Amino acid sequence: ATQAEEPIRLDPYLVQLREDAKASGRQNENKRLTVVQDLTWALINSPGFLFNH
Repeated sequence: ATQAEEPIRLDPYLVQLREDAKASGRQNENKRLTVVQDLTWALINSPGFLFNH
């Protein structure tokens, strides 16, 4: 078998997906942080907060 002269380039989108999946896995390990982030996001995006700010 012959080797390719030029290495195969990884698709940047695939690389980003892999990095995001790893980050998501690490975030799931810290349940308290995830809950606080979700709650904060919900409050910031609530109609009352958006109207007053």
